[in-house]
Amino acid sequence: MDISKKYSHLVVEDTYVVWLKRVHRFIQFKEPAFFVFEQCMTGTDPQVIAGYCRKRYDLPAKEAARFVREIISETKKLTKAEVKVKIKKEIVNQNKVEAEDKIKAKAAEEKRKYYEHLCRIGGKTILFRYGDEVMEGVFRPLFEQFELIKVKAETKAKISGETGESIELFSRKDAWCIGINGVEVHSFPEEDWEHFHGAVYTELLNLLHGKKLEEWMGVFHAAAVVQEKKGRRDEGTLRRRDLETERLRDGEMEGLRDEEAGENQALIFLGESGAGKSTVAAILMAQGYRVLTDDFLPMGIPKNAVNNTPLIYPMPAAISVKKNAIPILLPWYPEMEEEAIFAAEEEEYETYLPLSGNAGDLSPIPAKAIFFIKYDPTVDFRLTRESNLERMNAFLKQSWIANNTAAAEAFLKWYFSLPVYSLVYSDAEKLINGLNSL
Repeated sequence: MDISKKYSHLVVEDTYVVWLKRVHRFIQFKEPAFFVFEQCMTGTDPQVIAGYCRKRYDLPAKEAARFVREIISETKKLTKAEVKVKIKKEIVNQNKVEAEDKIKAKAAEEKRKYYEHLCRIGGKTILFRYGDEVMEGVFRPLFEQFELIKVKAETKAKISGETGESIELFSRKDAWCIGINGVEVHSFPEEDWEHFHGAVYTELLNLLHGKKLEEWMGVFHAAAVVQEKKGRRDEGTLRRRDLETERLRDGEMEGLRDEEAGENQALIFLGESGAGKSTVAAILMAQGYRVLTDDFLPMGIPKNAVNNTPLIYPMPAAISVKKNAIPILLPWYPEMEEEAIFAAEEEEYETYLPLSGNAGDLSPIPAKAIFFIKYDPTVDFRLTRESNLERMNAFLKQSWIANNTAAAEAFLKWYFSLPVYSLVYSDAEKLINGLNSL
């Protein structure tokens, strides 16, 4: 049997990082455990493996036999277990609507009233259609800055018809539903709002970047910013980049130019909810950085890309600002002073900060470094280089990696090619200076 179909691995220092295909799981081995694992995957008899280990590692016969039994037992558990990796269900969940439901949905569609808003993001024009005010209130603030205002209803319909791009969000019979270009594609139970929310982002990403679900390497619960050293481009330059982005997505370019990739590289910030990812993104945006995403970071490999390097694809949406972050951001965003007054009167409060700069630029960007971030009022600023191996499990907890060999191997090479840091801060000025020094 071709064991390459069972797993892939990458050697990092003295560790073998293995991806098991059947259970879509990443694990780490050292010698001689990896040797036993490899022999086990080929179907070698345990007694034969024990003999190999006794000679290869100069082990007593009983110790070699015991060690082999333990590794084989653990390997069998891993390869037979159900998938327990925290995969983002909103990415892989394909709750397709059954034929009977589609007939009912079509009848309801004819009666449904939509709140429509036409948006232009980069070179894409998309009609957002919300089935009720609640849906509109949740999603519209994220994309409101891209709306084409003063557009008549008949004009919206005409433009949408010409571009063929629309996304419909509505509820039906205790379910949250998503339609793409007039066709219902997802239906989630009412209690499954989180996965519905993620699926909305995924479908929008596919529309913006001309991709399908299976073409993504992965999606991370992270923020990402890029420092564009060339400064803000004028409209003509931006339009040129939009055209280049389209060509890159269509496979007509060999990849990002070396000088471009070298200048524009993204910083990735991960952390638990409330760690301050969005706050850091907002602070850096005030310093001229462009925010690629503040929470939902997709990565893919462009066709014909140089060295098959995975790139970050922007997810342009307003930055979510929670109540506790408003006082921190006030020095850079004095216009939020009124929000601070409102927030003080509420137990929970959330507002949105529009993106600045070339917010609609959809150009894919390579990553420069990964930061595990934490806000700690007792620490001004501390930046520490970390071991990729030791931080890998923490990274995977915030990740969805596509369940195929190409994606798993691309992820391993990509992750271990980047520096990983832990970043603890409370002093924003020191944070800015520290990151700028990189």
